[in-house]
Amino acid sequence: MLRNLSRPAAGVPGRESGTRGRAAGAWKGGAGVARYLFVATYTAHGIAGLGREGGTVRAEVVRALIENAGGRVEALYFGFGKHDLFVSCEVPDSTITAALGIAARSTGAVKAHVITLLTPEEIDEAAALPVTYQAPGE
Repeated sequence: MLRNLSRPAAGVPGRESGTRGRAAGAWKGGAGVARYLFVATYTAHGIAGLGREGGTVRAEVVRALIENAGGRVEALYFGFGKHDLFVSCEVPDSTITAALGIAARSTGAVKAHVITLLTPEEIDEAAALPVTYQAPGE
C-alpha cells in the first residue's frame, strides 16, 4: 500500500518517467479517500533550500511525495506570513498521511501540521448521526 516515499516523479530533471513516481493505476480517488490540508512553515534551513531550488522544483518534490504514497495534490500554494506552504490533497488514509508528515518533518527543514478536510455533504452526514454528549459538569 505505501509506496517508496523517496522515489522521484516524472517530469523532474533526473527523475523517473512514466507514472509520475507511483505504480500505474495506484490512484483511485473518489469516495472513501480522505482530504487533507498540509500547512507548513520552513525552518531557516528549509527557506535557504527553497531559495536555492525555487518554488517550482519544491512543488514538484511535494507532489512526488504525495503521489508516491498513492495520493493526489488538488492545490499547492506558497504564502507569506506565519506559514509558507499550503497543500490540499487526497490521501488514501490517515496512516499514509502520518507517514507523509513524518517523512517531511524528520528532515528538520519544515514544521507542519495537517487539517482533515470535510465536504459539506460529509458535514450533513455527520450532523444527522444520532450522537449524545454530556458536557463536563452537567
